[in-house]
Amino acid sequence: MLITTDKGFAEHRDERHHAILIARLRQPNEERIHARVMTAFQQFSAEDWPRFLVVMRDVVQSTYRAP
Repeated sequence: MLITTDKGFAEHRDERHHAILIARLRQPNEERIHARVMTAFQQFSAEDWPRFLVVMRDVVQSTYRAP
């Protein structure tokens, strides 16, 4: 799994990967990034993550499944 704040990785959503989690926050800091990452881990089980892209924003999230 790749965890990043680089929105450019969203371009790879249709490519083969295990999992990508992108934290896109207005004012990111270590605490806020950690909180959003932990929220994503709580929402999705280990079986959900393969080929999954999750973009966590301040309030909402987007999910994509690679083909």
